[in-house]
Amino acid sequence: MVSDDFLERWRGQLTESLVQVARLAPQAPEVDFASGLLATAVLWPVREPVQEFDGDAIDAIRTIAGAQSKHILRAVQTWDDNPLTAARALAAAAQADPDLAAALAAVVAHFDAANLLAARLGMMPPEVVNQIKAALVNIGGIINIQSLTLNVTHTLEIPAPPRPDRPPELDEFVGRARELARYAEMLATQRLVVISGMAGVGKTALAARLARQASQPDAVFWHSFREREGIEVIIWKLAAFLAWHGQEELWHMVQSARQIGSQLPPPETLFDYVLQMVEGRGYLLCFDDLHLVEKDPLLIRLVARLRAALGSGGLALVITTRRVLSFLQTAEADSLAGLSAEDARLLLERWGLRLPDALFERLYAHTGGNAQFLTLAMNVLQPETNLAGAMERLAESDNIERYLLVEVEERLSEQEQAVMGAVAVLLGYPGSQDVIEAMLDGESVRRSLRQLADRHLLIVRDGARGKEYQQHAMVQAFYYELLGRTRRRSMHVRAAAFYEADDPDLLRAAIHYERGGNYARSAQLATQGLPALISQGQTRSLRHLLQQFTAAHLEPVDWIDVNLALGQICALLAEDEQARNHYQEALDRLERMDSGQAACALRARALRGMGQLVYNEEPQEALVWLRQAFDALAGAGGQVDPQLEAALYLDIGWAHRRLHNIAEAMDAFQRGLARLPRGPSQLRGDALARLVALYMAQFDLENARRYAQMAVENSRHLHNVWHEQTVLAMLGNIKHLGCDWKGAITDYEAALALAVQIGDRSVHAAMETNLGVAHANLGNMDAALAHLTNGLNLCRQSHLRSSELKTQLAVSKLYMRLGRWADAENHLNAAEELVESTASGEAQFHLPLILSARAELRLLTGHVEEATAIAARSVALAIAQDKHVDLAVCQRVQGQVLMARGEYQQARTLLERSLPLLEDRHRFEAAKSQVVLGQALTKTGDAVRG
Repeated sequence: MVSDDFLERWRGQLTESLVQVARLAPQAPEVDFASGLLATAVLWPVREPVQEFDGDAIDAIRTIAGAQSKHILRAVQTWDDNPLTAARALAAAAQADPDLAAALAAVVAHFDAANLLAARLGMMPPEVVNQIKAALVNIGGIINIQSLTLNVTHTLEIPAPPRPDRPPELDEFVGRARELARYAEMLATQRLVVISGMAGVGKTALAARLARQASQPDAVFWHSFREREGIEVIIWKLAAFLAWHGQEELWHMVQSARQIGSQLPPPETLFDYVLQMVEGRGYLLCFDDLHLVEKDPLLIRLVARLRAALGSGGLALVITTRRVLSFLQTAEADSLAGLSAEDARLLLERWGLRLPDALFERLYAHTGGNAQFLTLAMNVLQPETNLAGAMERLAESDNIERYLLVEVEERLSEQEQAVMGAVAVLLGYPGSQDVIEAMLDGESVRRSLRQLADRHLLIVRDGARGKEYQQHAMVQAFYYELLGRTRRRSMHVRAAAFYEADDPDLLRAAIHYERGGNYARSAQLATQGLPALISQGQTRSLRHLLQQFTAAHLEPVDWIDVNLALGQICALLAEDEQARNHYQEALDRLERMDSGQAACALRARALRGMGQLVYNEEPQEALVWLRQAFDALAGAGGQVDPQLEAALYLDIGWAHRRLHNIAEAMDAFQRGLARLPRGPSQLRGDALARLVALYMAQFDLENARRYAQMAVENSRHLHNVWHEQTVLAMLGNIKHLGCDWKGAITDYEAALALAVQIGDRSVHAAMETNLGVAHANLGNMDAALAHLTNGLNLCRQSHLRSSELKTQLAVSKLYMRLGRWADAENHLNAAEELVESTASGEAQFHLPLILSARAELRLLTGHVEEATAIAARSVALAIAQDKHVDLAVCQRVQGQVLMARGEYQQARTLLERSLPLLEDRHRFEAAKSQVVLGQALTKTGDAVRG
């Protein structure tokens, strides 16, 4: 029981605060908001209603109201319309003011006390209760203060993007005038050039020359593919490129994902965003060696999507590939032949090699004008005094490529040979002078690098650390083979140490350690850096590396970590059976180990992986695995990872949600949320969104709104616009259900703006429909029709059948309100046809409301008997589908039909039975039912109630 003494002191504190507000009132026209701020501020410091006030906390809050009053009051004035914007403004001020930041932290420290005291308001005197309630409403809710903490203490530091890759330098490019002219014409007219041809023919050099000739350097995006690269690599590189051009959203998002170890949005969603950002900007995208990733359907799909967008102009695409890829028409893929005889002679002369006609003709015949062969031949023939003899040896060779490479090797100095070997050990990746010198024990190689580049044996690129060097694929393979096993391994280990410490690159360091025989360090780097490497698109490369290990290579714990990582990777790639095998291998190995704390933590991870594989299809089985994971975690003691514990709760909650165990799901999500470290994270976003959905399902709009606002703020901190648009749409739906249509329109418009920004047509279409319905509810019929028409067009263009069905129904209802019966009929017909032609069972759930609308239309046009039959069908279907809100709506229309038939008592009975299904669930539909019930009550002689 709350003591009188406590209440007296509490009221005193409240009065003192309000007096302070009165002194500040001249600075704030909207005193109610400032009053709400301070009244709620007094509410928070109460740890328990029966305990003393926390004086320090109150002093901290007075700091907000005093020293920071001007800024607070300005912010508070806007909170009624846009609380999160105001909260962010206040947080920005707190970042520059330690006192204000400390005050905000003090407020949040008493977050739980606010909920507790608010729950016991009934024990307070009425005047105090009313003051607190007003305070809570005016302040915008506890959520805004909590979101301030996210801003103040957990802002992510987004690094500057690296300089984008440029096309290779080609100071000595010779010839190809006809090809360049033709390709330039194709770029200007078709916006697409595909150059195919055999290795060494000069595809990359020609594409680089074309790019530099056809576009400004800064507008060229260049990427040379490597085997097993994933779609995220291109997204990562494009994000950096776009950030250099002032389009930072994608870069912020991928960097946030990397820092917090979360996954990027689905590839198809990323495609839409990328297309939205590159279209109409005049960019030239160059994809070199696309054949290396032709088995990756996602990468090929992205290129196909980019190609389809070329017709709109403002974007061009250049592709090089060794073979014509299936998704490119043959007519578009121009097969590049060797240099013409004229260009080949010009090339050799440019490099200082003049051959007699007879010798040149023999050389040209043997090389076929292949630019790489000619480069190697030049290095062999230039210092040769007996050109005829050298040409004879070339002609007698069975393998011209190997002959030329051996001859080149013999003509290099010892240091040049060492440099060529070191560059080959980089496995085709470009490397800086620093890493090459590290691999050669610190020996200076500047002069050798320059000489080898001058002889065109090394390719030079501009990289993040200055000049970077690599070899043509055929040269790299030769020199890598030439190295002895011991020498090769030692160079790999030095390269690994460099990429681990001096120029951090986890994957390259791990690959080099594995090639160097240090399997333990390789496995440790690969598994510890798993989330970051996955977010950077290295999933397939990482899997290939981890698959090189065997149990004999590693200590038991490292081998278990490798299998856990492979299980996670295979699950991401939808290879569930392989994932299950890896998790089981980890569990089997753990059975042979002592059950210490570390082993328990590993076992929990493996069991969680097993549960995640089945929690969508077999949620009951998933619960078994996940509960075992919790049991294992209990034995981990100090080794427990709070993130893992929180994730397990969220997984359990999801499994319960799939089983429709709402109370259990709610409890698990809340527990998971409570165990997450403070600050933004993907897990927090997932938990908040799932709680929003659960609260909405229970029609608890206040809590749904509170958690939705948290989820919006979390998304903004992570720069995750995909999640933000989804949660904003949910927030709009919550306000819509609460009849706050103006507020709903604000959120729908914000979600729509984000959808347009990232090119998400699905959300764009849904928001147009939602805006149409909200405007119709406000009586803005012109705006409603415009939005619904836009939504319908988007659905049709993008083949969004489910969304189109909802929109067709909304349009028909609008036309009924406008008295346009024929138009309403047409759209109802279209909606019903969509249900009949859609295979998914979900479409059938729309049928009761479609039939109900048709019954209403029949009633409006005077066809009462038809309306009677159709209304009965709609009610029967809603009962069969066990959808209470839909049933109540259908019964209301049936009640209207009964009244049209003069059956008032039956209508009254039906409406009185159905109204409770809507109350506290859908206020607007409940109000409409109450109107009809009032009419029925009046008709049956109960005018007072009516």
